[in-house]
Amino acid sequence: PGWFDYYEYYILPLQATVAEELVVAKEMLVAAESRLLRCTAVFYNKMQELNSLTTIADLLVFDVNSGWPTT
Repeated sequence: PGWFDYYEYYILPLQATVAEELVVAKEMLVAAESRLLRCTAVFYNKMQELNSLTTIADLLVFDVNSGWPTT
């Protein structure tokens, strides 16, 4: 076995027991779930911000790219 990292590069097997590899898999799952929750929170905040805009000028200067998690 082995894993793919965030950028889908193959990571060599840990040369460890199945139990040790399961620990790594669980850590990866926790990291993915954490990122999902952060991205979801930013998405809903962006939707609220967009809903509060009242003019075309406000919409044109709205920054949709800021605030997203990088890791």
